[in-house]
Amino acid sequence: MELHAERRVTITDQFSPGEFHAVTDTSGGFTITNVRAGEYYVVPYLAGYIAAQDFVPPGALAPEFHGETRLPGFVGRVVVSSRITAHTDLVLERGGTIEGIVAFGQGRPEILPKRSLMGIALNLSVKGRDGQFRRALGASHPGEDGHYRIDAVPKGSYILFAALGGGMVQTDRGLQGSSGRFIYFGSTVRPSRAQVIEMTGGTARRTGVDITIPMTGLHTVRGKAEMVGGKPITEGIIRLFPTGERDPSRANPLAANGTFEFDQVVSGDYTVWLEDVPQYEFAGPAPDGKGIRMKQRKKLYNALSQDLSVIDRDPQVVVLRPNSVSK
Repeated sequence: MELHAERRVTITDQFSPGEFHAVTDTSGGFTITNVRAGEYYVVPYLAGYIAAQDFVPPGALAPEFHGETRLPGFVGRVVVSSRITAHTDLVLERGGTIEGIVAFGQGRPEILPKRSLMGIALNLSVKGRDGQFRRALGASHPGEDGHYRIDAVPKGSYILFAALGGGMVQTDRGLQGSSGRFIYFGSTVRPSRAQVIEMTGGTARRTGVDITIPMTGLHTVRGKAEMVGGKPITEGIIRLFPTGERDPSRANPLAANGTFEFDQVVSGDYTVWLEDVPQYEFAGPAPDGKGIRMKQRKKLYNALSQDLSVIDRDPQVVVLRPNSVSK
């Protein structure tokens, strides 16, 4: 096998990604040994070049999502058997660049100092043949000056959003993290209204893809979850998203008293969604004494949602009373 660059190469199947790998020599050649019989993808990793793993299902850039059948030249697909040495040549490609500035809007700059910019993640979603946008590539983070840059972006139509860090919630299992808000390029919280970034292929460069995070006109959505009869629900996830557009959504754990809160919410129509997410619990040692057994508790209640409008002021406290799951 040959690779025209010096970097790590991984052979993967969909069940054990990254199980077999090798590092190329100075000529770009590599050999991966002790591979079990089967069909595999071969994906290279090299900084500054298009990330091949996004083109392997279920990656958002996989040919299946774009009405294509052929893999790009930097992704190999081989069949390995016990008597045949598989061979593939990989040709890496440099992608384009998206860059811009992340800044906080006027109003209350003392709340989020410059160093807070470094806790923001810039994410891309790519448009598939079906018109849906799916998360692609890794996250980028702005520096103290707010500047960010995403390299090795393949050809396609993208939307960009900034994900702010969340806080901590005191649950009956201890402190757990909560999610922050999302702001899209185009000054909106709705993916459908985001400004689309067209990348034409090659080393195309898009500058001025700036995001301003509003700091005024923000509200807080508060509520509580309880069973019929008033017993607080302390197990589950509460989500907040623009009505009709669930992905991505802000997701917080319920507090120990069954309450929840989403801060820094801009005006608009939203859906609050409650769902039970059963946790795994320790069930004792394994019969052979070499491990442990885990069990997942049964669901306690059915999912429940409620729509609300956030206009000019904080909305009334949301009360969610889901139905119990039938035994």
